[in-house]
Amino acid sequence: MKTFQISFFIFLFFFLVVSGQKNDLFLPLNFSSAFENNTRSEDGNPGENYWQNSAKYKINIEFFPEDAYLKGNAKITYTNNSPDTLTSLVIRFYQDLYKAGEMKDFNIEASDLHNGTKVTKMEINNIDLLQKKKVFALGTNKIVTLPEKVVPNSSVTLNIDWEFPLPKTSKIRQGVYPDSSYFIAYWYPQISVYDDIDGWDKFSYGGMQEFYGDFSDFDVEITVPKDYIVWATGELQNPKQVLNEKIYSRYEEAKNADKIVNIITRDDIYNTTLTADKKSLKWRFKADNVTDFAFGTSKYYLWDGVAYKSDKLPTKKVFISAAYNEKSSDFYEVASVAKSSIQYYSEKLPHVPFPYPSLTVFNGSGGMEFPMIVNDGSSSSRKGMVSVTAHEIAHTYFPFMTGINEKKYAWMDEGWAVFIPIEIQHELENSFIPMGEALERYEEFAGKDVEVPPMISTITLGGNTYRSTYRTASYYRSAIAYSILKNALGEDLFKKCLIEYINRWESKHPIPFDFFNTFNDVSKMDLNWFWKAWFYEFGYPDLKISSVQHNENNYSIEIEKTGNLPVPIVVTITDTDGQEYVKELNVNCWKNGETKQILTFENIKNAKNIVLGNSNIPDINKKNNNWDL
Repeated sequence: MKTFQISFFIFLFFFLVVSGQKNDLFLPLNFSSAFENNTRSEDGNPGENYWQNSAKYKINIEFFPEDAYLKGNAKITYTNNSPDTLTSLVIRFYQDLYKAGEMKDFNIEASDLHNGTKVTKMEINNIDLLQKKKVFALGTNKIVTLPEKVVPNSSVTLNIDWEFPLPKTSKIRQGVYPDSSYFIAYWYPQISVYDDIDGWDKFSYGGMQEFYGDFSDFDVEITVPKDYIVWATGELQNPKQVLNEKIYSRYEEAKNADKIVNIITRDDIYNTTLTADKKSLKWRFKADNVTDFAFGTSKYYLWDGVAYKSDKLPTKKVFISAAYNEKSSDFYEVASVAKSSIQYYSEKLPHVPFPYPSLTVFNGSGGMEFPMIVNDGSSSSRKGMVSVTAHEIAHTYFPFMTGINEKKYAWMDEGWAVFIPIEIQHELENSFIPMGEALERYEEFAGKDVEVPPMISTITLGGNTYRSTYRTASYYRSAIAYSILKNALGEDLFKKCLIEYINRWESKHPIPFDFFNTFNDVSKMDLNWFWKAWFYEFGYPDLKISSVQHNENNYSIEIEKTGNLPVPIVVTITDTDGQEYVKELNVNCWKNGETKQILTFENIKNAKNIVLGNSNIPDINKKNNNWDL
């Protein structure tokens, strides 16, 4: 707690200092060195010397559902593309979140605590690292001292055996669910990211902050008992060998179907052998150039499938699945909602073709994204189902297509996953109000002492700030900023900037300045005044009607910016017949430091009332937004 307080006040001082500098954005020293080394460029492109490391994972595991226990072997080939010689590796064992004594952001049931991931073998080039005591724990990471250095442009191969129990009660992004169903995440030894900003990422996993992974290739074999179906990141390589002939036929049909195909029905679950008739089966999945791998399995889940086809897709089609409990009434529409969402993202916003050949929505708990698979709980309303389905799939673009460091800058993906789907969410469910929840949640905390600017690294925020601080900055303030930015640039230019940002940083690791600089570059505007306010500064948005002058039927309305965060101006005059007259100024009206603006209306007879703002514009004090005439 003491460390957190010190870090917080250092950041507070830093933001108070830079708030006095005009439009210059403070560049932390570890970021400035990246620009000096030309791994990043000031126009927002990757620099000439940009690099990133990668790995190839060949994994073979066996999952024992009755005991909720996993055993595995991983052969990992890690390639050092950096200019640095590596003397150590950092390997993540995320399941050590459940190790007794580890720091945690959330309460975990005592019955789920264990002694940590059991690593029974760790070798490099046949050298036993455990026996030679070359491995030590650092939170949920293990630091490996390399027996031989890994020089630039070379690789090293690890061989690791490990095992652990799945948490049966606590459900932090994974878990054990009713009816012999399981979602398994953060389950394999993952090489941490070594990048041009921080070197090794050594942050321990506490349960709240999310993730940061290199783009790697996965070849995974998952052995489960008969009748357990497996859904996972990647494409299933051996469907004919693992599925019952009838189920396999429907599976093949669904992969090309324009309408939903019920691959596994309720009748199948209770009257059919779902898989090949063997005691256990090995399911093989392959996925290239992804940042993570997760899977779900069940012997009692319904399975729907459908295809979205387009010549603009890199794979020409996406196979879309929903795997769910028959009691989850909201999930019967999920495959259809998922298809509509993917089509919207590909054709409208961000208007970038969906990059993966498959996507599965698994009926687990909460809402959590992984490449090609998401874990979503059941919702009590259709609105909730549409909202969480579209949101989690939107994460495909951020942080998976563009490899965001969510541990430090969750706003770089969560804010987009709130903002990008709002139109398709409303289109699919008209009770969903675009930006409605984001505005409500943001205004609840905006300007209070628990609210911080998004540029304060997410990792510095503790678990007890999850709702007030972490979510406000990462989800709501950032999503609102993106919405206002669209207002500033106009829809066409905004989309042009966003598409270029994704194209530049696809399969790479952008930092905040890559985002800021790309939008500045593509728009040919200096938007630093906007970035500084919405992403750096403490404060809040607040406009008020400060005065109204009128001469006969003409009105001059003065709007004052009493808060420091800039927002658009919308003024509506209503006459006694209910007729409305609206004038707007986009957020650019404040870019030169103005604090007041005047809007004029002419020839309005019998004006009754003036209202400032609308449901899409944040304003923490609406009491000064009305003027009766």
